[in-house]
Amino acid sequence: MNVGVNRSVFKKSFSESTSLKTARNTSAGLRLARAFKNVQLGGKYNFTSSMATAKFNSKKTQSVGVFASTNLIPGITTLGLDVSHADHKEAEVIYGEEKRRDRNQSVSLNYVLGLSSLNAPVGNEARVSIASKYGKTKSNIANFTKYSGEVSMNFIKPF
Repeated sequence: MNVGVNRSVFKKSFSESTSLKTARNTSAGLRLARAFKNVQLGGKYNFTSSMATAKFNSKKTQSVGVFASTNLIPGITTLGLDVSHADHKEAEVIYGEEKRRDRNQSVSLNYVLGLSSLNAPVGNEARVSIASKYGKTKSNIANFTKYSGEVSMNFIKPF
């Protein structure tokens, strides 16, 4: 289970009609998994509420996802699929009276490898984590569709 609160400051906006905005995000989520001999299967749910200075940026987001992890190849590989839905609190004037609703679909692949054993990390072994994500966001206003991708690599040394 995870719970979080953070504050964001947005320096730029897609809309020329707004100035500097801030937001407070509150989130909570639950992740459940079942482990078998060589695979772990699970699901997750997350809820985020964003209260922003510009009301049309205030939104509630719910996401659900499934994931599977395996250690059949060296290291630990996790594949995940997520779907999220965001409802904005108010309409943005430049888009008319309709409130914005965004749908996001993404697939992620994570790989963790122990640096000493070149296998699944054990104990406090240093490790490398490689994560990739590809997603599509579609909005009901202005026929807006966005594709995004990211890749990250982290070196981790537990203590």
